[in-house]
Amino acid sequence: MLSLPFALMPDYWSLNLPVPVFPSILPALTSPLFAHFLPSSYNIRIKEGDQEKAAFLTNRGLFEPMVMFFGLTNSPATFQTMMNELFKDLIMTGEVIIYMDDILVATIHMKRHRELVNEILSRLAGNDLFLKPEKCTFEAEKVDYLGFIISHDKIEMDPIKIEGLSNWPTPRRVRDVRSFLGFGNFYQRFIKGVDTDASLTATGGILLQQGEDGQWHPCAYLSKGFSPAERNYDVYDRELLAIVRAFEAWRHFLEGSEHTVEIHSDHKNLTFYKDARKLNRRQARWALFLTRFDFKIHHVKGIKCVPDSLSRRPDFDDGRADNEERIL
Repeated sequence: MLSLPFALMPDYWSLNLPVPVFPSILPALTSPLFAHFLPSSYNIRIKEGDQEKAAFLTNRGLFEPMVMFFGLTNSPATFQTMMNELFKDLIMTGEVIIYMDDILVATIHMKRHRELVNEILSRLAGNDLFLKPEKCTFEAEKVDYLGFIISHDKIEMDPIKIEGLSNWPTPRRVRDVRSFLGFGNFYQRFIKGVDTDASLTATGGILLQQGEDGQWHPCAYLSKGFSPAERNYDVYDRELLAIVRAFEAWRHFLEGSEHTVEIHSDHKNLTFYKDARKLNRRQARWALFLTRFDFKIHHVKGIKCVPDSLSRRPDFDDGRADNEERIL
């Protein structure tokens, strides 16, 4: 047995979260040919002796299901794990995407496309997973997948899905505004390094990627208000929290990136973040999380910090800061 100079310390925090992060799937879909399958999710048998745990009441008495229902807490994770295991080698090619019971095949050449489709159908049949032909799409140049319209080098919002958003009535109460923002947030990546900023009421961030033309293009936007406790943080902690939130939201893009992430902040003290110093418990917790990423912080003047407006959205300001006592 070899004695290595280093120890492998896996991070098992996501052990019980095998379901893929949906935003990380979208950027990979750039092929011109698609096939879409929807296998039945009710074909996984419940372990012998555990059926009674899923019993349900009807007017004819209690019934114990023999197969898994999606109403159970661990059903999504169990089904996703099974699908990952069945199609592991195909998923690794990047040509097959599986999100729960939605299978998408994305290829460039027709020959390869048909090979994959035949292989998937064969494996589904061999494992007693059945399809409804009316819910499947084959050899298409455009496909509806998880609420998005996907075609060659383009991902669009489904017009039918956003019709309710475009016709939304003008909010008249704070609760109405929050309801609209919660619904609209699902499509925030479609609104026209990482930049971050924090104000007295919220944090803001923009994820940018440099294209082949040398220009920086926005990939995602982030804005989130402070809780009452977070508003009491000092300026340094609020600005650091903006960076932590950005990495949490976009970790599927940034964790393990082959390029160093360049962070632009208008708070100069953050450039000394990695210098040895004492940390409070909150900062130590954030510092441990940030060790998962390769990044460098740069200082930019406030007037050049693009996310500044995202951290000053008026709906996050309830007027508390204006009424706080200040000692001069």
